[in-house]
Amino acid sequence: AAHGEMPSAVPLNVAFVVNDRFLHPGDSLQANVNQTEVLCLPTAAPWGTALQFLELAERLRPRIAIPIHDGSMKGFYLERIYELMFAPRLKAAGIEFRPLKPDEPLELG
Repeated sequence: AAHGEMPSAVPLNVAFVVNDRFLHPGDSLQANVNQTEVLCLPTAAPWGTALQFLELAERLRPRIAIPIHDGSMKGFYLERIYELMFAPRLKAAGIEFRPLKPDEPLELG
């Protein structure tokens, strides 16, 4: 998948699909799969906005969205943006928003 547009040189981007169930788009909003159960959802990056990230999830319609690419956001801001923006909008779309703690496993049935 093409890397998101940036104001500097754009590095190579690789998106991964694992067992047709798990999608990690890397640094891209253009990952295009028919269906995925779990989406690693970018939530902060210089190449996208919260609205664009939410639209990606709504377009792909995973069962679960796990936020990624959020290391630049501070604790309080991260909690608020997830609580007030990401979780409600994705829930309305029928998508479980599931932030994971470091080393927290996610088991798929």
